[in-house]
Amino acid sequence: MKLVNISIDRLESLGFDRHRISELVELFDSEEEVLNQIGEMYTDSSVIVPEILACIEQSDYQTAMQKLHYLKGGALGIGAVAIAQAATALEDQLRDSNQFADELANFKITWNVLSQELMPK
Repeated sequence: MKLVNISIDRLESLGFDRHRISELVELFDSEEEVLNQIGEMYTDSSVIVPEILACIEQSDYQTAMQKLHYLKGGALGIGAVAIAQAATALEDQLRDSNQFADELANFKITWNVLSQELMPK
């Protein structure tokens, strides 16, 4: 079952690292399997991202940071550097100050762009 409806070639424009994607294609010996891995990460993240946003809304920054860290690890594993960078920036701001509106907005935008492209159609 195909979890995402996108081509390997389109991933770089969505903030994926082309070198990591190439490594994964070589490792799995299949572009389809790489896309399935990305789909699984997206499915997991589709649950975690709303939880992160709810934690922030409830001022539970510690839990939000833990979930952001988990998201970042999964994203880096599949080469999704844009969402990993957005998660890192938000995690750092939550840890270091109460001024995180810009990072939160960037995280939401980055996630929404990725979601629109990866969501099964």
